[in-house]
Amino acid sequence: MFIAAHTTAATANAAAVATAAIPGARRTAAAPVMSLAGARQNELLRALPEPDLERLRSHMELVPLKAGQCLYDFGDELEFCYFPTNAIVSLQYINEDGATTEIAVVGREGVAGMAFYRGERASNTAVVTGAGYGYRLDADVLRRSFAEGGVLAQQLMRYTSRHVYPAGAKRGQQPS
Repeated sequence: MFIAAHTTAATANAAAVATAAIPGARRTAAAPVMSLAGARQNELLRALPEPDLERLRSHMELVPLKAGQCLYDFGDELEFCYFPTNAIVSLQYINEDGATTEIAVVGREGVAGMAFYRGERASNTAVVTGAGYGYRLDADVLRRSFAEGGVLAQQLMRYTSRHVYPAGAKRGQQPS
């Protein structure tokens, strides 16, 4: 009992110290520390100018991504997008017979769950295959930011074009 209480107190104390040591960090009872430096572990977020990232910051939440966790299923309305920092997310297509095919993998270079239109439904299932953390952003915020243009819109367009066109395919040609 003493060990559990001591460990819990030590963990809370370490979190408070970590929050105080990170300029610009914020912490809530339900969420781990969120900082601009932490968000920059994701390459899409790192590419943003500091004012752009600062605007998104109040809408982002650092969340644990647990192995086996389903972020969304095929057909779900996409409410959030996830920018992994050290987690791996598998985007999967589930056939009519229930067989699963991995169609993409998202890590710190990208984002899972982008929805550019209100009410857009997921065309795949996203499952965490490598536990870690990521920043969760409300899909409405992403849509508004994308509509404003700027660096985030450019980065998202580059990212999606890399995933839509397989390596070696020329733009304007459909993969065979």
